[in-house]
Amino acid sequence: MKFREIDNQYLLRLEKGEELVAVLTGFCAQHDIKSGWINGLGGVQRATLGYYNLAKQKYVYRRIKDAVELVSLTGNIAEVDGKPFPHLHAVVSDKNNKASGGHVHHVIAGATIEIRLSVLNEKLERKSDEAVGLRLLDL
Repeated sequence: MKFREIDNQYLLRLEKGEELVAVLTGFCAQHDIKSGWINGLGGVQRATLGYYNLAKQKYVYRRIKDAVELVSLTGNIAEVDGKPFPHLHAVVSDKNNKASGGHVHHVIAGATIEIRLSVLNEKLERKSDEAVGLRLLDL
């Protein structure tokens, strides 16, 4: 991964084969980033995306085994148990321009993934909400 800091933002470029969530988590920990907002695009070798089944209070995931375009990546960084936690959603498009998307569980960069990480000046945390079964932003 390569990066550049500009103002209160970081531009990141993942290299082929790097795993998105692991890279973001490590980068935020290394740079003491407590909260931020993310957007990006690029290419993906493979991914696991899902949706949250509220009735069952669990994620249901689907693996995407083919190379696809990362049309849109959005998300945020907040702390969970004192550590950075990326919450990401992605839209990907296959060779026929058919799009699918969801909550990011696992994404391996294709040629590259380019990200803008805007750092927020206040620390955000996620707290458990038993009614929905998720750690939600504590606002």
